[in-house]
Amino acid sequence: IQKRIDVGEFVAFNTYMVLLIWPIIAVGWVVNIFQRGTASVARIHELMVHLPAIDDSLADPAIAHTTVLKGGMNTRCCSMCQVSGHSISMIQSARGGKNFM
Repeated sequence: IQKRIDVGEFVAFNTYMVLLIWPIIAVGWVVNIFQRGTASVARIHELMVHLPAIDDSLADPAIAHTTVLKGGMNTRCCSMCQVSGHSISMIQSARGGKNFM
């Protein structure tokens, strides 16, 4: 082996390298998405198995479990928010959907 390549072999080698770039990038992308999904599933699982801090076993038994609570929700942005001094309100509409104001 003389450890030399001619121009044709050099061009062929570089062409094969260029052809392999995209599949390698795609494999890395798929592995990244898989790892992100695995981390997300682990976080969701941690939330689902955690017992709630609020114990409603002593709640009024006269209130049925099918009772729908009605009302609104209002949040005011604090100084740490991106939009300081604004508020968001959510009210129940007549159709049962949510309206944001």
